[in-house]
Amino acid sequence: MYHLDKLYTVRDDDVTALRKDRASTPQRARPPSDGALLRKGLAAQLAREPHSIGGGSAHERTEFGGVPTSLGRIVIAYDRGDNSIVVHGVNVRTSELDQDLRQSLIATSAAFNAAFSAEEQTAQKIIIGLIVSEVMRRSEWLGTEVKRRLQAQRYDI
Repeated sequence: MYHLDKLYTVRDDDVTALRKDRASTPQRARPPSDGALLRKGLAAQLAREPHSIGGGSAHERTEFGGVPTSLGRIVIAYDRGDNSIVVHGVNVRTSELDQDLRQSLIATSAAFNAAFSAEEQTAQKIIIGLIVSEVMRRSEWLGTEVKRRLQAQRYDI
């Protein structure tokens, strides 16, 4: 007996075996969503580098990049969600800063975020550099650690 489907042009026992074979093959799992991949990636990064992730929102962290300070050019970021400042990879809670430096940092960070041009941001970077230089002068352990990291970076240790 012939049907329009090519599968049915063969004998019935062949068709049954083919159907059973197709039914036994595992179904492909759906690929994970972008949100699930992002959560997995952030969880892995948090496990590997707990200091590297601040709050859940990208707008809570201000990256100043390379800023001129008394020790040279240092990479600085301010994380409002975590209430910390990252000075060349060293985390410092803003609660550990003196009140005048903390307020200056917050105000300058807000001005940096509100700047419309690179020139305005450059002026704010210079101010941040002065603030961080003073933070490192007042906090000996931070200055020592940043110097150690700069030296290690300079000589690729």
